[in-house]
Amino acid sequence: MSDVTEHTVEVPILLEPEDEREPTMEVPVLLEPDAERRASHRKFFTVQAKVTVPGVQTLNGHTIDLSTGGIGVTVPFALQPGQDCELDLELEACGTTCAFHIGARVCYCVPRGREQFRAGMQFTQLDEATSALIAAAMR
Repeated sequence: MSDVTEHTVEVPILLEPEDEREPTMEVPVLLEPDAERRASHRKFFTVQAKVTVPGVQTLNGHTIDLSTGGIGVTVPFALQPGQDCELDLELEACGTTCAFHIGARVCYCVPRGREQFRAGMQFTQLDEATSALIAAAMR
């Protein structure tokens, strides 16, 4: 038996610059227990991050958690599930800090307070070296 619950919330969204629609929409939000929606172990991990929606905008945010398959971030606007983004962040492991530019896809985005949103993203473009550094950072 699943504990999935469905809610509808109205959220501000990022639109293409030429889009003239109302800048909010109602989106269904499925809330599942953590064990059912996580593909891999996550570690709390907080650093500044830039989330770029190609052709739209770059948002300043912060990471919440990190796994070898994805990342949780907070951003000031709702992102649309399925939307491809680019993440810029710094990771430290084994005494080395490196800046990374990683492709990701939004899996979900839910309100977090009145002016922030939590987005869960799956990495889409991850080379072996970056994967190894993420795994090391999680130890």
